[in-house]
Amino acid sequence: MPQLCNICGSILSQFCYVLLSMTNSQYKSPAHKLINFFKNSRDKWKVKVQDAKKKIRSLTQTLRKVRPLGSELQAQVKELKQQVKELDENLQILANGQTRKKRASVIIEQKPDKILAPVGQESSSHSNHHQPETSKPLVPVNHHYDARTISMASELVTTACLSFRAAGKSLSILEKYLPIESPSADSIRQWVYRLGYYELLEQPKPKRADWVFIADLTASIGTHKCLVVLGVPLKKLKQCQWHLSHQDVTLLGLAI
Repeated sequence: MPQLCNICGSILSQFCYVLLSMTNSQYKSPAHKLINFFKNSRDKWKVKVQDAKKKIRSLTQTLRKVRPLGSELQAQVKELKQQVKELDENLQILANGQTRKKRASVIIEQKPDKILAPVGQESSSHSNHHQPETSKPLVPVNHHYDARTISMASELVTTACLSFRAAGKSLSILEKYLPIESPSADSIRQWVYRLGYYELLEQPKPKRADWVFIADLTASIGTHKCLVVLGVPLKKLKQCQWHLSHQDVTLLGLAI
């Protein structure tokens, strides 16, 4: 114990000697004031260091929590960018399709007598000189039923999800109250097939990476079987809970 006191005394004397030499050379204040000043400065520095360590520790913990969220956000941003790209492509495809429809409507408006003819008139070259009467339903060339009946029958199948026979029965009931003729189930089937064939040839198909393909070999034309390939996006398939309608699918391919 006396040795420790001697050591501490020697250290203190050396410190005082250094402090006095610094006082004589740099500072004008007395030594006891400088000792208190440096002691307080050291204590404040220790407090600042402890606060800085706490902040560093807190920021490190926050960074550990944020890093997984950052990777998830990056994945979400990447997915959203891909969706935006697909939407831009689909919008471009729809714009091209609308342009084609406008061109077709202009042709129909300019030459309606070549496409539609009034009921009771023969579809010959002489009918081009006669304008169709608005009071009579319009009949497509080489067809028996008018355009209104064809449209109603097709929508009963594609929109109301009726079978071909049910659509024909529904029109036979409406025939009692409306000036229309009820077509057979086979006629309705042919109309729907032609609409699908037009959709396949004329309408551009959107490019997607999540197509779910549906192959169907139940359709037939006479003695020939038709292989129909439908497509539905995986996200849409999950949204409708695997219960699809005609509007949910897109015709992608057809082979006989």
